[in-house]
Amino acid sequence: MQMTAEELTVLLILKKYGRMGRYSLSAISGMGEGVVRRVLSELKGQGAIRVMRGGGLN
Repeated sequence: MQMTAEELTVLLILKKYGRMGRYSLSAISGMGEGVVRRVLSELKGQGAIRVMRGGGLN
């Protein structure tokens, strides 16, 4: 399965900045929070990230 540009953007931001929350990820990426939420859900489903409640993304 090929990743979308949004998914790649999120992964690159997480690689560069480390663990962060949805709000920060939205601000840095320029994507709306709804888009970030969808992308994170897709990446979690693919096993590319772990979502940690209250502790950011890893």
